[in-house]
Amino acid sequence: MALKGLGGLRAALEKHREILMGKLGRAAVEEMELVKADSMDNCPVAPGGGTLKASHEVVFSRDGDKVEVRIEVGGAAEPYALAVHEHLSEHSPQSWLTAEAAGRPVQFNVGGPKFLENAVRRAAPGFAARVAARVS
Repeated sequence: MALKGLGGLRAALEKHREILMGKLGRAAVEEMELVKADSMDNCPVAPGGGTLKASHEVVFSRDGDKVEVRIEVGGAAEPYALAVHEHLSEHSPQSWLTAEAAGRPVQFNVGGPKFLENAVRRAAPGFAARVAARVS
């Protein structure tokens, strides 16, 4: 493909818009799947269950040239997700607040608060470059 000036670049991008947007969406989803896996690896699991861990979901949407990819966590476990992620906060069960006040803080068997936020922070450096590499 030969481009002549900015007009040529715009014309080429417009011609291939759907292909590029599809590749961008797939690349963003692939990167967010890695973030999801990291979050799940560091998500506290209640004894005898993994409802919170299993509730992680990558959600994709597109509206014209706007691509959105996000991770949703919670579902049926939403109150627990908020309690763990924001520990200690107004979302914490009273028993957790009481234990903390008594010097017996809640101990998570793996991961802990900010399990999703920390996964996003770890993925942020180079995220755009990795998506661009997947698109190309």
